[in-house]
Amino acid sequence: MCGIAASIYSELGDAKLKGKLKSNSFLADLSRLSDTGHAARLFPKLEEYGLAAKVPITWVDVKGLSWKHPVLSFRDICKCLSDNDKMHLMVPNDVPLQSFWERYRAIEPTHPVFEVHANNLANVVPTLCHADEGTSQKKRGIMIMNIQPLIGSGSSRGGAGLNFIGQSLATRFLYTTMASKLYGGKKSGRLRSLVYHLAHELKHCFENPIDVLIRGERRQIYFACLAMKGDWPALTKMGRLCRHHLRDSNKSSPGICHLCKAGQDGFPWHLWDFKSMQAMHENPSEPFHIPGGGPLTSILPQPSGPGGKARFFKPDVFHNLHKGLVGDLVANAIASWLIYCPCLLYMPWESPSHTSPKSFTPTLWSGITFGIPRLYGVSCTIFQKTPHKIILYSSRLSTKPCQTLQGEPVWLGNCGWFSRQRLTNHLWGGHPVR
Repeated sequence: MCGIAASIYSELGDAKLKGKLKSNSFLADLSRLSDTGHAARLFPKLEEYGLAAKVPITWVDVKGLSWKHPVLSFRDICKCLSDNDKMHLMVPNDVPLQSFWERYRAIEPTHPVFEVHANNLANVVPTLCHADEGTSQKKRGIMIMNIQPLIGSGSSRGGAGLNFIGQSLATRFLYTTMASKLYGGKKSGRLRSLVYHLAHELKHCFENPIDVLIRGERRQIYFACLAMKGDWPALTKMGRLCRHHLRDSNKSSPGICHLCKAGQDGFPWHLWDFKSMQAMHENPSEPFHIPGGGPLTSILPQPSGPGGKARFFKPDVFHNLHKGLVGDLVANAIASWLIYCPCLLYMPWESPSHTSPKSFTPTLWSGITFGIPRLYGVSCTIFQKTPHKIILYSSRLSTKPCQTLQGEPVWLGNCGWFSRQRLTNHLWGGHPVR
């Protein structure tokens, strides 16, 4: 953030122009922090300029740590929003909660919310908890946990009531973070201990009301956490799942899916016909290492009946499809099409002034560079210099600076320049190029 502020401040240039900005002193301070290598002092500056939410830090005991760990209590976050007339971020204006629960009843009719708050559903806010392992300094892992309202301001495609629009700082509320070096390997009990505190926090919000001010009206609201979402590694760690994506599919395998029997003996995961999938979903056992699962499913109220606790963990569509299976399929499909359609590589852009391979900017989705090696055994990176020339740098070939050659795709290697036909013979075994 300090680096961004420094860039903006430097681009302003003219001292007179800077003087007209209300944020001039703020940008100057952040630019100074960036230039002197003191970006870690950003947060005191935010507080100094009144740009930090006044949410007190709560310190909790974590099993295995000799110090207390910081968290942001969800009740404290709600109190801060209420004091600053921002509760519309938590309770949207145009979506009646009663109608949401009536629709949700058709999906999970046995959820305890319909018994505990039978006459007060209009004051119960549905929420989700989310966990994902991100990247911190020097590409070190860090687990990020947050809580978010299920209902929001909609989506860019008109999905009324979805929580897909808005800055994440205003739609997702941080609970805590933990560096991977603190919970990795044999230290996983520390993460479970932290999740234990999160589960008790959510349970307390389900059973005890929070007094808030919403659009000038004093109300007592409850929060019901309906699910946890995240990528597969996060779900596996937080839910203590014994059936997950890292399991092998063999006769002794416990399975690869926490929702069904896929991957177990007699239930091949790759059979997608109706009868096979129906058989996989008939009375699956609980997918947990211990009865009841981790803290989230053993402490929070869960729907009764088979699979109620397993359904609490929702696979992340983005990580499983867009960034996962579908991403690989698309990358390999494009790599396959290059056999017959090398023109797919034609994406014009301005030529760089240098001819070193490191100076070129890739113009194709990086997934293609993974698809080609898988299909053809060629380790290469795809670059383009002009609309009429394509250069494939291979680790098996040299990467000498190239000369201009118009009209034909070319390959720079130990054997010199390749014509279109020689390129085809060398890379794709003589298949015709159309």
